[in-house]
Parts: sequence; C-alpha cells; structure tokens
Amino acid sequence: MMNEAIKTLLIEDEDDIRFVVEMALGRHPEFDVTTFTNGLEALEALHGTTDVFDLALINVNLPAISGPEVASQLSDLHCCSGIPVIFVTAVIHDRDSAKLNGDNVTGVISKPFNALSLGDDIKALIDRGGSASAAAI
Repeated sequence: MMNEAIKTLLIEDEDDIRFVVEMALGRHPEFDVTTFTNGLEALEALHGTTDVFDLALINVNLPAISGPEVASQLSDLHCCSGIPVIFVTAVIHDRDSAKLNGDNVTGVISKPFNALSLGDDIKALIDRGGSASAAAI
C-alpha cells in the first residue's frame, strides 16, 4: 500500500478540521484524500462506487450517525471492506472507548493534533497495523 497512493476517506463535519487534515495530508504525495462532511453523505456516495479505498479517517462525533456506526457500515461496502479505520476525536470517555475498538480500528488521533506530523502519525498507525486497541497519539 505504501508504494502507491493511499486512497483515504476523510469523514469530518467540522470545516476547519477537515481543511487542516486535507492540507496536512496534501503535503504527502502518497495520500489521495476524498472528503465527506457527514456519515450519511459518505455512505450514500460510496454505496455503489467502483473506487476502492485503503484507509478511513472518521470523526467520532458526527451528526445524525456516529463515527463508529459509519465505520461499521463502511465495512459492509465493497469499496471499504477490511480497510483500517482511524478515529479522530476531541474527547474519549470511558463509556465510548469500547465503541472505538474493533477488527478494523487501527487507532485514534486526538484533537488537537499536530498538523505538521499528521501524515507521519497516520503512516505509523498503519504500519503498526490492525491493533484492536485504540492507540492515542
């Protein structure tokens, strides 16, 4: 996956965070980012797509449908089956941490994050690969 573009889904409802992530990953030519502003929009658009993605970055607290629910439904789609998921969140409560674990959850990036190291942080999580426990960075 590292020799060609990492086709990345970014599902983030906050305009400023989405902008920063797009800019940060834009500094790394190996990331090809497709963005959505909410989970319902993403699921609808991806339902019949022929594109295949390598990674999903998902805000935990999305409107209408939560990030963990989106991740669960993405895993049922051909375009996203088995891809690693990295959650992006400002707050993790103990009651929520169980929702952020799963076979496809590679880690958690806490807001605020360092935009200059974001691409490298994401690649490190991918390289660590498939850990079922969320790793805060």
